[in-house]
This record gives sequence, structure tokens and C-alpha cells, in this order.
Amino acid sequence: KGRAEFVVKALDCFMAQDYANREILIVGDEPSDVPSFTPLQGLDVLYTNRKMNTGQKRNWACHAARGSIVLNWDDDDYSHQNRIAEQVAAVERARWAERRQRIDALAMAVADFEQARAEFIQAQMRVQQLEEDELFLLAA
Repeated sequence: KGRAEFVVKALDCFMAQDYANREILIVGDEPSDVPSFTPLQGLDVLYTNRKMNTGQKRNWACHAARGSIVLNWDDDDYSHQNRIAEQVAAVERARWAERRQRIDALAMAVADFEQARAEFIQAQMRVQQLEEDELFLLAA
């Protein structure tokens, strides 16, 4: 509340980002929180009809967001033009690392299964050989 002058600079920084696929949601308690400006592409302004703390506003914006990655962009965030691109790249690297760990764990489980299967088949063959030997001894 009462920080409309910060919003303009934060929006300038947001609009200067080199990451094209983005949207920004501005959550304000009342229209005076957000200065009047020409509507910008990818900009939605959400007004609450009740008082919310910062965490509640962020949660509300997360639910309204259309993307799969959410970044906080506070009214006093003055950021370099590649902030979003760098943060998205870091999230994507983490996602790939997690996927790689899952694939490695699955590969280990398959290898363990194949090893156990091979040992089971060998044990079955030994039992079968012992049964055949026992039948041969009984017949003799």
C-alpha cells in the first residue's frame, strides 16, 4: 500500500526482460496501489476484496498464474534483463537433474531385477538337475 511509484520501475524491468513467454500479475488491495498506465501485454491486475498479507497475495497470484514456473517479482525488484531467463534455466536444469536421478534409479532397479531373475533361473536349474540326479539314483 502506498508504493505505486515502485510499481512503475518494477514493470519497466519486467517489460525489458529477454524471456518472451511471461506474464505478470499485480495484486493490490485497491486501485490506488497500482498507478494508471497503458495496459501492457501479459499484464493482469488483480485486486483483492479483502486485506491480505504478502504471503496470501503471492498464493493468490500463484493460483491465478497460467504458467508452470512462478517467480516472485516484488514492487521494489529492479532486475537485469535476463533475470527470468536465468531463473527459468536454473529450474529446467533442476528438473532435468531430477528426471536423470529417476531414470538412474529405475535402471538400477531393472538391473537388480535382472540379476535376481538370473539367480532364480540358475537356482531352478540346480534344483532340476538335483531332481534328475535323484531320479537316476533311484532308478539304478
